[in-house]
Amino acid sequence: MKKYIQRLLRENLLGEEIISGKFYHGSGFPKLEWGLAPEDYNRALHGYGVYVSTSMEEAMGYAVERRESGYVFSMNINNLNVVDFYKEDVSDDIKNKLTSMPDFYDGFKVKFNFDDFEFDDLDYELGNILYSWDYYSEKYAESANKPVGWFLLKFVDNKVVYEKYGLKPEEILPLMKQFSNDVSMKDEIIDDEMNFGFTKDNLFDNYHNIYFYMAKKLGSYRESSRLFANMGIDGFKTKGVGIEGVYLDDNDYIVNIINPSHLTDVKRKKVTKEQFRKLYDDDDY
Repeated sequence: MKKYIQRLLRENLLGEEIISGKFYHGSGFPKLEWGLAPEDYNRALHGYGVYVSTSMEEAMGYAVERRESGYVFSMNINNLNVVDFYKEDVSDDIKNKLTSMPDFYDGFKVKFNFDDFEFDDLDYELGNILYSWDYYSEKYAESANKPVGWFLLKFVDNKVVYEKYGLKPEEILPLMKQFSNDVSMKDEIIDDEMNFGFTKDNLFDNYHNIYFYMAKKLGSYRESSRLFANMGIDGFKTKGVGIEGVYLDDNDYIVNIINPSHLTDVKRKKVTKEQFRKLYDDDDY
């Protein structure tokens, strides 16, 4: 496998970086947390897996952040294939594997909830898409140089991208249904609780975008991580976000490990908030 990955790197088929070394994980639990906050985006910012840091102090801070004592795990990582979660374009190899899946882009179809439609509302909003309709009487139709009857406007990001005039009332909803299956390249991907606002144009700009897109399609962060691990990516590398009382230098970073097979020599040590305070002489912590 290592030779295979190295060949792909030489041929520029993957944008991964192979890392090795000693890393640390902080937790309030005595067992290594596999799958931190699997469905909580606010805690699983870089996906589903084990979050480790190059900084022992950062891991210690997380271990006692919300409690009086916790645990710091140290471990060795051997030949882990990682990609930058935010800065790297998705490699052509991964892109081709993903887009070859049946109905890969179906997540970009607007999810039209017909139960919410009320004709008398005269507008309907879907993410960054707005439909608006009204009636032109003879007076207004003449002044606007438009045919008499109902008209439908479609806005994307507050810009009109479609307009049709001289409609009958019963033609409004069928046109909107048609749009729900014919979404333009600029339309927003999925209007949901995560509200990422990806488009087809920027989906492959980085692994962050495509990871959460696949999580939505597959139904969970866990399945998205499993997918990337099966494609040869062992983890996502990002700059450490830091924690109060800990200084991170330019060489420090964190990794969300999605393939545990590269972890060896895992050790656990109990730590206390008092030890953390003494470490930084921070009475206000």
